[in-house]
Amino acid sequence: MSKKVTLKSSIDNLFSLYISVEQNFDALTYYSRFIEGDKIELSKKGEKLPPCEEYIDFAVIESLWFQIILHSCSFLDEWDNILGVNTEKHYSKKILKVKRVTAPASKAIKKWKDLKKFRNEVVAHSFRDKEGSVTIYTMSHYNCPQNEEELYYLVCFLNAMTMKLVDAFSDKINLFHEKFDLKIKHTRQKEPVNNPKIIELRESLKNVQDNLNPETVSGN
Repeated sequence: MSKKVTLKSSIDNLFSLYISVEQNFDALTYYSRFIEGDKIELSKKGEKLPPCEEYIDFAVIESLWFQIILHSCSFLDEWDNILGVNTEKHYSKKILKVKRVTAPASKAIKKWKDLKKFRNEVVAHSFRDKEGSVTIYTMSHYNCPQNEEELYYLVCFLNAMTMKLVDAFSDKINLFHEKFDLKIKHTRQKEPVNNPKIIELRESLKNVQDNLNPETVSGN
């Protein structure tokens, strides 16, 4: 995109995309708990549940999962290609400070090297790769979040980037967004110590948080 946009419109878009990611993740974890355990608890209480085919549960979870991936990639596209690139020049220094401070978060996300490829080939383009092969049978081969725990860290990294941006440009936040509290709710973390990927993600998140805490972004 070569057309200049306002910083406010870019921040509004990033904030909206992040809120969508967070709410879909919140819904995903809530619904996952429901289908795994809450049905039994409701049955114990004598509450009746509507009949539900197994594929319905899968379809709901897959839809939420795909929305998280889709909007996460859109967030990254906006962050990398528009924020500070096609926004007003006089904000550039401050935006660069924000991006420098949050670099550990964006770098951690980019370790999932197939995140956008997964978005393009599986979520957006009907389960076919560039060669035309069907990808639905090889989804686990993509280097992208493979389970709810990994997805949690993707949301946490995006959260860190959004929070620092909001902190730096609080005057640019749309009034519509002021009611949103940037918290990840309903999160159930299952983090087995012997899972190298989760250990790596946990360490990356700690690095992100350590890098954010002492830093303030001020000035233009």
